[in-house]
Amino acid sequence: MSNSTQGNTQGKTSFGHVLKYTGLFGSVQGLSMLAGVVRTKVVALFLGPSGLALINLYNTMASLVSQCTNLGVSFSAVKDVAECHAAGDAAATSRSVESVRVWCMITALFGTAVCLMLSPLISWLTFGNHDYTLSIAMLSPMVGMLAVTGGEMAILKGLKRLKRVAFVSMLAAVASVVVYIPLYALWGMAAIVPALLLCNLLIMAIHLYYATRVMPWHCPLFSRKALGRGVPFIKLGVAYIVSGAFGQGAEYAMRALLLRDGGMDVVGFYNCGYMLIVSYTSLVFLAVENDYYPRLSAVMHQRTLMNDAVNKQIEVCALLVSPVLVV
Repeated sequence: MSNSTQGNTQGKTSFGHVLKYTGLFGSVQGLSMLAGVVRTKVVALFLGPSGLALINLYNTMASLVSQCTNLGVSFSAVKDVAECHAAGDAAATSRSVESVRVWCMITALFGTAVCLMLSPLISWLTFGNHDYTLSIAMLSPMVGMLAVTGGEMAILKGLKRLKRVAFVSMLAAVASVVVYIPLYALWGMAAIVPALLLCNLLIMAIHLYYATRVMPWHCPLFSRKALGRGVPFIKLGVAYIVSGAFGQGAEYAMRALLLRDGGMDVVGFYNCGYMLIVSYTSLVFLAVENDYYPRLSAVMHQRTLMNDAVNKQIEVCALLVSPVLVV
């Protein structure tokens, strides 16, 4: 077979791979959107726009604290695990996974403690009073759950278990609806904090179950050797924190300002509109996060393959996002 024929075959295969997993994660995101619509409808029915706004503020707050305290493990660990996995070194892969889990446990405890200690300040910055301090303090374990969930998802992405990633994401979307409906129907606004905690606990349990089936947990909760091995991806993750915190912080600030000037109802309506606008582009970028990043990490030392992966992904993303730009 000639070199040109081989190149054409590889190009088609590469395009096929990108389109396949963009379609896969697009379908998952579509299901998540449907679950989000059902969830929003349920919240609006039982709690009204004010309840919807309060849930969104709590979620944004927890995400911001998690983003600032998780040391970027959920992002940087993908690269470390993917490199070891691509090299075919099972022992190195196992050690990398151990480091990810140990660091996730530490950042989970750290994030929970930070949220608990800063709950009076967060309540004042968000609502202009301290009336929500207790609720925010009760939600502090949610920050830790987000850290553990992000770490287990990073492990699955690094191991290129993309179908499992999609399946777990689908289960998480369905679980959120299953938890919310009965709790809000029975207890209304009083169920917001318990529902958020229970939903995130269930999602964390789902991720742990499917990730540990692939890579069982062999190391102790806090291992000095595992901590030392994780320093390189922690350094990369710290840089990621800065960019991520600015984006998440901007979302949080926008909602806090709307709350101050317009009230809970305005924040609720804003969240509905925001979800509809970003839904389509998230179909594309979810595939970039889950498939492209670990695939690029695996070939980062092979210049030709890396360039090919970058070019194909850019072309597919441009084709898929162009309808939004036209509109």
